[in-house]
Parts: sequence; C-alpha cells; structure tokens
Amino acid sequence: MAASTPQFTLHTHKTYPAAFKVALVLSLLHLSYKSIYFDSESISRDKKLKWFAKLNPNGRSPVLIDHAQNGHVVWESTAMLIYLVSMYDTENTLWQKTMLEQSQVNQWLLLQASG
Repeated sequence: MAASTPQFTLHTHKTYPAAFKVALVLSLLHLSYKSIYFDSESISRDKKLKWFAKLNPNGRSPVLIDHAQNGHVVWESTAMLIYLVSMYDTENTLWQKTMLEQSQVNQWLLLQASG
C-alpha cells in the first residue's frame, strides 16, 4: 500500500455522532483514513441503498473499510471500535490486556451503543 493511500475509508454523514467515535479511535491509534461523506438530502434513499447495501446490508452508516486487510468491511460503530483496538492497539493504550479488564471496558462500550 502506498504511503499516500489511507489505510481506511470511513463512509458516513458529516454530522453523524457514531462516526466521530470511530474517527477518534483511528486518530488515537495513528491510523490513516479518508472520510467519504454523503448527503442524505441530496441522494434518494433508493439510490443510496443500491450501492451502500453492498457495503452494509442494513443500509446505515457508518461503514469502515480496511484496505490493509483486503478491503475488509466493518459496519456498526461499536463493532468498528472493537475491530480497531483488537487489530491495531498493539500497545494496549485503548484496549486492556486481560479479559477481566476488557469486561469493564466492554460494559461501558455496550452501554453507550444501546443508548
């Protein structure tokens, strides 16, 4: 992968809070990414669903593509957070080393996901 090519692509809306969490973790882990924003007001739901459903079967954003892993696609922001720290937090700065510590993090992570 060329140095100028971002490792990740993050598909989202400009003001979608769930994507902010993902972008923050990408930044904290010093991972390169490019955001692709779509405007739900200027694109019809049918048109969006045709191309976006190929990335995410439930048709919702955000969606993260990891180009270093053969274009691996992850949807649902909490799944993205877990994926990123599991794969790329080798220093355990955001993710804990032991299952007991991880269970504490997971409680809060899943609480925020459930609203």
